[in-house]
Amino acid sequence: VVADTLKKNKSEAFHGETLSVEMAPRDFNRYGFDLVFRMTEATQGREIARGKIGIVFIDRASRRPAPIPESVLNPLLQRAAP
Repeated sequence: VVADTLKKNKSEAFHGETLSVEMAPRDFNRYGFDLVFRMTEATQGREIARGKIGIVFIDRASRRPAPIPESVLNPLLQRAAP
């Protein structure tokens, strides 16, 4: 479940520009993590935006936060931002 989002615009992007998006998980806790991202204009490398998406795992039956499943956690840790 997306718990929160935060985005800060750094510069304008224009129709016809190619944007590059980098994403990485970080700030893990028992029930979730943040997915951080950065958008840049591909040709000049101008930063367009950066932000994060807070992800929380929920047990469907109890509708309460649940620990991150190992099958999800391990691949995320391999891609974690420093």
